[in-house]
Parts: sequence; C-alpha cells; structure tokens
Amino acid sequence: ILLRFSAVGSECASMAKKRKKGAPVPLARDETVRRKDASSAGSVATKPGACSRVKSGSFCLRSSLGVPFLVVSDKHLVRALPVPSPEEWKEILALCAAITKSWDVRGAAVLSDFEGEMTGLEGELISAAFQRTLSLDSKSLRPLPSQGTNRDMGLLVDLRCAEGVALVERIMESDTICKVIWGAAGD
Repeated sequence: ILLRFSAVGSECASMAKKRKKGAPVPLARDETVRRKDASSAGSVATKPGACSRVKSGSFCLRSSLGVPFLVVSDKHLVRALPVPSPEEWKEILALCAAITKSWDVRGAAVLSDFEGEMTGLEGELISAAFQRTLSLDSKSLRPLPSQGTNRDMGLLVDLRCAEGVALVERIMESDTICKVIWGAAGD
C-alpha cells in the first residue's frame, strides 16, 4: 500500500475551467484569507463560496498507481501537505467516518499496512494505511477476477494523534471489514 505518493490536484480549479463566461469564478483551494488581528492570530478563514481544502484534495496524496489516499493527521505527517485547521480536521474525520462506514456496510476486504520505527524490537508504530481491494472476496477469501485498479480513496493514518488511533481501532475491531495484512505473523 505504501507506494510512492504525489500531491492531488484541486477539484475547485477544474470547476473554474467548466464555468460559463460571465459566471462568478469559484475560488481555488489556496484562496484563503489570513486574519491579522490578534484575537484570531494564525487562524485561516475561507472566503465565502470557496471550495474547502479537504474537498479540493489538499490533504490527499496519490500512490504510484494513481490511487488517492486521504492523509489523516492533525500535524505534519507528510511535509508537502498543510496542517489542517480545527474545522478542516473535523471535516477530515467526518470523511473518514463515511469511508469506514461504507467499508462496514459492504463487508469490504481492506489491504492494511503499518509502518513505524523498530517495530520488530518493541518499537513504535507511526502510520497505518488502508485501501479497499476488489481482488479478494471478503467472505471466502478467494481471489476475484481482475477489475483493474481500484480508485476508491484509501486512508494514510497518523498514529501519533488520538483520533488516528481511534480510527485504526474502529477499523481493526470491525467484524464486517476483512483486513488483509501481510508480514504480520511475526509482528
């Protein structure tokens, strides 16, 4: 799962290309206003009518196969991505809840991978990645005919934040989500 990632483009920018001549221009993801007064120092306010940075893909990466992964972190897990504001963090967590609910409802088979520091020597897990797979039947565990690359959004979860840990616990404790983990027998 943890393949080479690259930044995802903005949906808002593509919306602007599709607009009719003379119509109001939708704002791109980076069109935000930084408030300069002391009472809201460091806060970011989105201009009215702007597409949220979460919906525009600001917190997503693409794997080498072009599959989008939502980065679930309240800090800098990936240097190339911004740190979400409190409002954006809530939106990211809501999107995660919707994704995991859909996996639950479908009884999905989900590829799972964990990375960390010195994990074989009682080290610390840093991240978890989850991606629904269409190549395995979640009930019988038999291979399915190839349907091409699955383009469903995966999750790259920071295990250094409490909400990330809770999300991973939710996924791992689900009886309806089939977790496919390789190399875990010795971990």
